[in-house]
Amino acid sequence: MRCSIIALLTVLSSALFGQTRAGEPIKATLCELVRDPARFNNKFVEIRSELVSRFQWEGFVDETCSAKIQVGAHYFLGDLMMQPGQYAFTMIDDDHTHPERLIWRPIEPRLPVHLKRDGNYRTFRKYSDTKFKWPDGGRCQDCPLYRITVTADGRFDYFASQTVAVRANPAEKAVGFTAGKPDLPLLWFVLQSVSDVSATPIDPSVYAVKKRRDVTLEEAHELVKAFLKDRAEGVSVRGNHLFDRWIW
Repeated sequence: MRCSIIALLTVLSSALFGQTRAGEPIKATLCELVRDPARFNNKFVEIRSELVSRFQWEGFVDETCSAKIQVGAHYFLGDLMMQPGQYAFTMIDDDHTHPERLIWRPIEPRLPVHLKRDGNYRTFRKYSDTKFKWPDGGRCQDCPLYRITVTADGRFDYFASQTVAVRANPAEKAVGFTAGKPDLPLLWFVLQSVSDVSATPIDPSVYAVKKRRDVTLEEAHELVKAFLKDRAEGVSVRGNHLFDRWIW
């Protein structure tokens, strides 16, 4: 009888506090992740949400709480956290000539994620990669042809600032990295698998309004890349994410 009561209390406790069995992702909503990101940081979670795929931005959104979380396998902060050393968050008004004034923390590696490229993922990519084409053949990356909702499993990452300093040890010079928004936090979903993919077609006529053909974001991006290649120093482009790098 006593064992039965203990077992019942364990089940009720897990239900009340949202615990899951070892190895299972934590079920959460996008709003919960945004509202309390530190709680889910570097943990595997499962969400069901709408996915938006646009030029240079792909992620999950929930309009009920204005939640937006970018999704992708690689990004500069996540990659930096996979190497040994120390890191410190920096803000726009930090004195970068005095790294000793920063609060340094040991780098704790992110949990490894292995993307499952199964039939569900291929279906998901087919819908998300289908875009409207202009009459001249140009592909509009900001013009999705499906509204997509998926159940997604993956690692949730939270960083208090989009600007960090990294060093191997206190004796080494620190290297700073920024995504350009140092005073804003970074939320990221590293995708592991998708299921229950739902796609609703979008009427292409919403993009086909007759108007003057402007330079697309894709074309503008290529122009900016060409300009930076010739003029900018200390600026790198990795993937589709532009960030600055400096050494103290």
